[in-house]
Amino acid sequence: MFDADDLPELMLALVPELLLFLVLLVMTIVAIVQRRRIGGTASGLAASGLGIMALLSLFQAFWYTFGIRWVLSEGGFSEYTTVFAIVSIVTRLIYLVGLGLVVGAIFVRRPNAEAIPAPQPQQPVY
Repeated sequence: MFDADDLPELMLALVPELLLFLVLLVMTIVAIVQRRRIGGTASGLAASGLGIMALLSLFQAFWYTFGIRWVLSEGGFSEYTTVFAIVSIVTRLIYLVGLGLVVGAIFVRRPNAEAIPAPQPQQPVY
């Protein structure tokens, strides 16, 4: 399926996605390990969101290296544009779900965290 001449292009497609996968995997593990410190709900949301994004980066590595060529060889350019549009929309939606879970983890209140009182207006000094 691939020639030796294709190796630089494959590496250019694979390396960034695999580095992203490793970073997201480490962040997922840190979120799970820090469960007691950041709270169970926040840890679960963060680990879920980061895990979704890690799996998505693996899919994108596969898509960039094998999927695009497979679609071009099977269906041609007109089919490629349709499949590419569908894959792009679906991967962006999945990424937004993962990112939403991570952002949700930021706003979840930690257990035993005291509420910060709202600032009270200062009384003028006469």
